[in-house]
Amino acid sequence: MSNADDMIDEGGPVDAPVKEDSILAGEQPEQPKLTTEQLMDGLLSIRDERKKIKDREKELIAEWRDLEAAFLAQLDEQGAKRAGTDAGTATITENILPTIKDWDALTNYILKEGATHLLQRRVSSAAFRELRDAGVEIPGVEAYVQRQISLRRSTS
Repeated sequence: MSNADDMIDEGGPVDAPVKEDSILAGEQPEQPKLTTEQLMDGLLSIRDERKKIKDREKELIAEWRDLEAAFLAQLDEQGAKRAGTDAGTATITENILPTIKDWDALTNYILKEGATHLLQRRVSSAAFRELRDAGVEIPGVEAYVQRQISLRRSTS
């Protein structure tokens, strides 16, 4: 069997013919028929690569935070708000962000004042499914089915 890199490039088969008009009309480009083995190998390969990237991203974020904390401490020690070198300029920025200490108090405030603008516009999927399964219809919310492939690597 061929390597997954030979069959997939940036989300599609390498040799997939592309017709501009069909793409603009919302049609899917024609794709060569892949075997189940090719599809499985391709998905597993991409999943593995994505995990490596996510793991590396976590490492980089941790390194960034360590350097950022050291830089903030240095600037605070110097009483400075920014610093510059030939490589660039760093400036301290501050944002005020909320953290919820008492959900009941917040909920009561939102309901009493009609302050729904404090909330992000997203419904909890788990809570929605729970109510839907109990036969509760929630006004203004519609269910849709998201189809995807769930993979499990063979142990042999």
